[in-house]
Amino acid sequence: MEGWWRMAELYSYINSSGVIVPDTEDLQSEVEQEYKDTFGEDLDVTPETPQGRLIELDTRMRSEVLQCAASIANVINPNLSYGMFLDAIASLTGCFRMQATRSEVIATLGGTPGTTIPANSLATTEDYSKVFVLSQSVTLDENGTATGKFYSQEYGEIQLSAGELNTIKTGVLGWETITNSGPATVGRERETDSELKSRRINTLFSGRSFIGDIKSWLLKIDGVKSVDIYNNYKLEPVTTKGVTVDPKSVFICVYGGSDQDIGEALHMANSPGCGFSGNTTVTVTDPWCNHEYEVSFYRPTEVEIDVKVYVKVDTGSGDVTGAIKQSILNYQDGLVENIDGLQIGVGVSPFEIASAINIEVPGVFVQQVQIAKHGLTLSTASIDITMAEIARISADNITIRYSS
Repeated sequence: MEGWWRMAELYSYINSSGVIVPDTEDLQSEVEQEYKDTFGEDLDVTPETPQGRLIELDTRMRSEVLQCAASIANVINPNLSYGMFLDAIASLTGCFRMQATRSEVIATLGGTPGTTIPANSLATTEDYSKVFVLSQSVTLDENGTATGKFYSQEYGEIQLSAGELNTIKTGVLGWETITNSGPATVGRERETDSELKSRRINTLFSGRSFIGDIKSWLLKIDGVKSVDIYNNYKLEPVTTKGVTVDPKSVFICVYGGSDQDIGEALHMANSPGCGFSGNTTVTVTDPWCNHEYEVSFYRPTEVEIDVKVYVKVDTGSGDVTGAIKQSILNYQDGLVENIDGLQIGVGVSPFEIASAINIEVPGVFVQQVQIAKHGLTLSTASIDITMAEIARISADNITIRYSS
């Protein structure tokens, strides 16, 4: 099979109309030459000869394979695709074919008070050309009237003028009249291939820079470990989580990665006209217009944390102290299951540290965890961290106390 595909690659060519297969005559000339290269230039290749018939058969087989390969290649091209193949291509960018819908109309039903007209009862026009279905059951009131929503039995653009729905098709004892005071809300036909192609192109570039998009760009950079973003769309400064963000600008704080890579990513991802602020600035060159721009962002201040753990060892042996310290470092780096770890702007919790130790170090009982910013008094209270900070714990700042 690989040989056939290779042949298709060699013989076919592509232009604005897609993958094109050479004319049969051109292909047959190629086959004839192959035969002559094998059996000699004096080989008689006229159709009356056995070899001529073999050449015709070989040419037809190759042409069919080439046509098949070209068809498959063309349906992968969104501009040439069709049917379910086009549906699959469009879905890759979140664009899905609009299906046909039914026309809807509100109608007034009349008859004997208290009569219940069940769902799916049918009404139609005088010439029976348009049939509408009652969406849900209704009961006629004391005046013998009720309103109900009907939808067309057929999908598509079913037109219905006011007063046109006037004939009862499903016989229900006590239901005597029906009329629609207004026209129907017309349904739509199933979206055609050409309509879907046009809408797909139009939706490719209809997005905007969400905070999630900016964060995604940054987290793809080698070495970036944490990102925090706040968008201030107001005309005055906003103070949140210990940081004042300039008006009409975006606050972006990044831990890890190179300054230049971050600046280039922010230039690509940020909305045009949105200002930057920060303690780090780099110059980037726009790849489309070659203009230079200064991009600013924040690097977080590292806040050293002291940790003191009181534990009781129930079972096990080995380097328990080392295991406990490693579990705390894993907590910091977000490596403990169900615990996010210490990211930018994330506070330090003694409870989470104790949970991390219990998860990672079986056989120890954590009696208490005390924490503090480095050099300050230890306590069991959580430590708040601003949007411009990131808490860090080193093994040297971890103390373990054992009790019997």
